[in-house]
Amino acid sequence: MLSHKRHDFMADGIHAAHVAGEFPEHTKQEDGHADRITERIIQLSGKPNYFPDGLSTRCHEDFIEN
Repeated sequence: MLSHKRHDFMADGIHAAHVAGEFPEHTKQEDGHADRITERIIQLSGKPNYFPDGLSTRCHEDFIEN
């Protein structure tokens, strides 16, 4: 999610405008997925954990700064 947002702002090159335009939609979709997961965690009497240290250890995506 965060990498999509970063790519949106950092896209450059000949096709940057077209490519960058895709990232906000992907970010919006992933935000919606996160919201649904959070709702389900709460339904199951859990507590969602958004602390940055915990997120980095559970993330399935490598955040590579270019």
